[in-house]
Amino acid sequence: MTAVLNFAQSGPIGRSLRSKGRACLRVSGNSMWPWIRPGDTLLIVSETPGRLRVGEVVLVWRAGAFCAHRVVGTLRKAGQLFLVTQGDAFPEPDLPVLGDEVLGRVVAIKRGRRWIKLTSLPRRLLGRIQAALSVTRRWWHPPVRTVKRLLAGKTRASASVGVPGRDSASASPES
Repeated sequence: MTAVLNFAQSGPIGRSLRSKGRACLRVSGNSMWPWIRPGDTLLIVSETPGRLRVGEVVLVWRAGAFCAHRVVGTLRKAGQLFLVTQGDAFPEPDLPVLGDEVLGRVVAIKRGRRWIKLTSLPRRLLGRIQAALSVTRRWWHPPVRTVKRLLAGKTRASASVGVPGRDSASASPES
């Protein structure tokens, strides 16, 4: 699948990224909680795949939906760049995506009336730390999530938006 196909499939958001170089999306999933929360608005800019770094949050078109997840690794196979992404709230990484399948990089989050820039040095460092922690997440995440659910007094089934079988930080076009 090529970037052009993804831009075409992703409708007005893909067209905006291609023509203007940026777009805004409202988040509806929990996979990047607490970094990105439902109701937040993401500012996404077009980016060359080779310039994306571990720790950055990227937007991909996956399984018919937008998915904003953190880059936790890169792979080169047969001369092609693949990015390994993962939701901060998930214990396992997503399937690798071809670099050309990435629609853009999240550079800011609007929460309420406040814009949070992800391009500042402290935020970039926190992103890299979060990506490094994801390597060990499969061991500590399940018990922490169970305690969180017990404290919240509810159990909920995982929704399958974006990545089959998992709740993702899916986004909808900003009105």
